[in-house]
Amino acid sequence: MNEENCNVVGRIVNCAVEEDVLTDGKPDAAKMKPICFDPCQHVYRLMGQEVAKAFSCGMALKKDNQ
Repeated sequence: MNEENCNVVGRIVNCAVEEDVLTDGKPDAAKMKPICFDPCQHVYRLMGQEVAKAFSCGMALKKDNQ
């Protein structure tokens, strides 16, 4: 822990989920309904909605700018 800014650095050593939150053998965030902390509003927020496919959504932008 960095005492100056309260940042904590760690290493993930294991990850596990219940079988009922898997889709095609992979963890499904929509089924897991993970939460995250919003430090600006001091609330926990529900995550999980897909907004775009990673690494492919930017290709359309690249083509438009050429």
